[in-house]
Amino acid sequence: MGITIIDLQRHPIECVICDRASEQPPSASSYGVARYEDEVVPDAYKGEWGGAPVCPRCYWIERGIHAAEPDAFIPFSRIRKLSRPAG
Repeated sequence: MGITIIDLQRHPIECVICDRASEQPPSASSYGVARYEDEVVPDAYKGEWGGAPVCPRCYWIERGIHAAEPDAFIPFSRIRKLSRPAG
């Protein structure tokens, strides 16, 4: 017989791209990117990389750029510029 643990605590995250702090409920989708240094690597990249948490806004901006430019190495600064609120 095993013990089931249900974690209802929200987990703090800090977006590696825009530095926004937020909390991630365990039942919600989590967002992350594959990165090498300060760039998001292409989906087909075979070199060294590490994963990093991002906010939903930066994630979807990155996905949009990679949809249009699938082989691009996307600098965080490019995504950060697009993720700033208008105004």
